[in-house]
Amino acid sequence: MGPPRHQHRRRVHLAVAPAGRAHPYRGDPPGGIALQPATTHCVDTGRWATVVPEHSIQTVAEGLLEERYDSGLTALSLATEHPGRFTIDTMLGTIDDAWMVYGREAVADGGLVAWDDSPFVRRLRR
Repeated sequence: MGPPRHQHRRRVHLAVAPAGRAHPYRGDPPGGIALQPATTHCVDTGRWATVVPEHSIQTVAEGLLEERYDSGLTALSLATEHPGRFTIDTMLGTIDDAWMVYGREAVADGGLVAWDDSPFVRRLRR
């Protein structure tokens, strides 16, 4: 059994919905932006008239594809998988999420449970 998967890395970017449609904050009246609430700090949401919370960046992408939102914080792959349909406004870079895994049996006695040989720990030991 390999190391625990406690962290998921993904590329998150600001994709502005459909190409050819009025840009929501380049001189045009601002529209709304959809985002997963944990990503709110990644962009100045004051640029949009409304902020719509979504469950995940995947549901943000689905809303952009269905044209329910003017803008959204989602993965770059949305734009690359639909060339010409979206405009990339801002590349935000990698966001690291800490994941908690729940199980049926306790593995901790109140202390920290961590991956002893994680890439981060190996880097610290150099």
